[in-house]
Amino acid sequence: MYWKAVLIQKITEEEILATGIRSVAEDLRSRDGVLALILFGSAARNQQRPFSDIDLCIVTSGMVPEKEHLDLKSYGSHTIEIHLLDELPLAIRFRVVSEGKLVFCKDALALHRVVADTVRQYLDGAWFIDLHSRHAIGISR
Repeated sequence: MYWKAVLIQKITEEEILATGIRSVAEDLRSRDGVLALILFGSAARNQQRPFSDIDLCIVTSGMVPEKEHLDLKSYGSHTIEIHLLDELPLAIRFRVVSEGKLVFCKDALALHRVVADTVRQYLDGAWFIDLHSRHAIGISR
């Protein structure tokens, strides 16, 4: 599982067309601070239903200021949900890097570091601590 997670599968041109994410991907690719974009969830697993949304995860090259965060999230729509990898719970971050499909990447080495760190934290059991910490303070995600 570790090597599969580190080597994220690249999305195909047909999948880009089918999901309708081309314009969002092109806009995000031109943004400073955006390192990579990953399709995940039912669309990445080819298990979409008629009313499924499309989940895209933005990997940033560092902490994102609040204004920039809101600006990046504004790329979402009623059919496309935008997430920032750093803000997701560890268990979801692991699913993004292990099951997701890479839409684009500006720096493969930097992305590899992010993915390897996510996998290491998850396999070290940090997901369990994260889950119980969130439960203890009343966050359900």
